[in-house]
Amino acid sequence: MDTHTLETQASSGTAIVDIAKQATAAQIVTITTEHLNDTGLPSEIPLLYKPSLEQLTPIADVLNHYRKTPKHRTGVANVNNLESFISLTTRHKDADSVIFADSNMPAPFLMAVIDYHTTERKANNLAHKILYKFPITKEYNAWLNMDSEPMSQEEFAEFLEIRVPELASATQEEIELYSKYFNNQRFAEPTELLQLAKQLDINVSNKVTNGQNLATGEKTIIFTEEQTNTKGQALDVPSLFMVSVPAFVDGAYIRIPTRLRFKVRGGTIKWTYLMFRPEDFLKEQVKKDLALAATSTGLPTFEGNPER
Repeated sequence: MDTHTLETQASSGTAIVDIAKQATAAQIVTITTEHLNDTGLPSEIPLLYKPSLEQLTPIADVLNHYRKTPKHRTGVANVNNLESFISLTTRHKDADSVIFADSNMPAPFLMAVIDYHTTERKANNLAHKILYKFPITKEYNAWLNMDSEPMSQEEFAEFLEIRVPELASATQEEIELYSKYFNNQRFAEPTELLQLAKQLDINVSNKVTNGQNLATGEKTIIFTEEQTNTKGQALDVPSLFMVSVPAFVDGAYIRIPTRLRFKVRGGTIKWTYLMFRPEDFLKEQVKKDLALAATSTGLPTFEGNPER
């Protein structure tokens, strides 16, 4: 066999090997999607085709294994106060971001959906969110926990002494606003209540004298009964006072009219107070914070929940 024949056979063998390799080697196949009229898809989708396995594998599955950063922003950032909610939402917002809110107790919240659906009806991921859950303060909880709970004279005095900074004077506007609810009863000034609390002696019908250390005082006071002090003089016992506490951590103060009640039995006094519609004041504050978030971020707001 001459040299030329050998070279020809070798070349043919190499070509056959090359053809065999090409037939079994993985290839990138591109599929166009324009004819599908689906705006949610890219115009071309690359696929990895393995002839030997007759298998198509999305290139994205291969590339994502080596991705250094996420393709989309995902997750929920939880913030602890309104200021952080506004700052972080402003940092990440785009033209389609929105804010949802639920002002109902016991779990109010604000939620910014950064990648919300577009106004041109194009779907978005809804995968990047910022959540503020309105953490309630220990001051508000302290008042709420003892609401309607009977307390002895000593217990009530101690409670009020601790809570003195949370008492306030009623404004003229508040007096006029709440007069219809409390039959035009007067609001006590904090100083008046404090003086009353230092040492209040009350004679009840059975002539038993009780010392009272109410150590506090607040606005909105209503007369529940008229008693006499140890000197036989008429004594007005306040029935309303005003509580002023921050509703949410690092948030604004809310002012809650509170009714004061007492009962005398067997020569002892039991005191109770009843906060006037406390949840309504919390709900109102949530709505105010929502309005502030809308103004500060420039985003549209909606009451409810985003799509899950």
